[in-house]
Amino acid sequence: MSKKTKKKISERNESVELSPNGESLYVKFLGLKEFKKQVIFFHDVGEYHDRYLPFAKFLNEHKIGCTFIDMRGHGLSSGTRGHVDDFHIFKSDYLKFWEVFESHYEDKELVTIGHGVGCLVAMMFLLEKIEILGMALINPTVHFKKSKTFHIEELIGRSSIADKVKINAKFMGEDVTSEKNLAQNYDHDPLINKKITVGMYKALLELFSSVKRSAYYINRPVFMALGLEDRVVDREKSELFASSIDENHLTLKKYKDLGHEFFNEIDRDNAFKDIYNWIDKSFTHGNKNE
Repeated sequence: MSKKTKKKISERNESVELSPNGESLYVKFLGLKEFKKQVIFFHDVGEYHDRYLPFAKFLNEHKIGCTFIDMRGHGLSSGTRGHVDDFHIFKSDYLKFWEVFESHYEDKELVTIGHGVGCLVAMMFLLEKIEILGMALINPTVHFKKSKTFHIEELIGRSSIADKVKINAKFMGEDVTSEKNLAQNYDHDPLINKKITVGMYKALLELFSSVKRSAYYINRPVFMALGLEDRVVDREKSELFASSIDENHLTLKKYKDLGHEFFNEIDRDNAFKDIYNWIDKSFTHGNKNE
């Protein structure tokens, strides 16, 4: 493992304008200026950048910079809380980010990391043929556990009139992390979306279907991590999804003591090291092919 850096890491906050009416995405750069190796991170639905800062600090200590983008309607980004009109908006928003900031990465080596639903966005990003050396998928949400389907199936086939109806996400802190203090922080954090709209749920179902069909086209290294204590994701379907990725590109790891939150679990250290080692290998592999 590389020698850790102790220097103060540069921090920069930016925004990406999405529409003339003021909608924008919040973007945080950590270590963009000083590190050649960079990660673009796609957070889970309901979450936002601040929940992943311990992982960013870990990567910064190993000379890897991080970029976080709060999803539309999440965290410090604008937009209706917990709502999108269509699943294509996920892709168009992040491609707008890339259009604005692509030049910042011209001399960088880049991998992407997604968590939960963010894994699916990361896949969409990669499949746009952006120059990415690899992709890490952490507890990818290709389907929710049956107990987390929000009991709104009866609304799915109805007209768009119901799309902005908000429903309780039914996720509590204890569902996403076994660490009690962090679970309490999750429950009381006003920037975590505790509700999503029917439209968002429908968009997620469409996103699940679209991305699963695309797995066969992935031709770069993929690290997939599954927490066996995950109470949010249908793990069997995640494993089935993993089997559709070319085994020559896939590294699959399972962690018996980690839940869905993963990045805030007590026993996360070994998982962090595994992700770092895979990232380091991806950069090395990419350099050899240049």
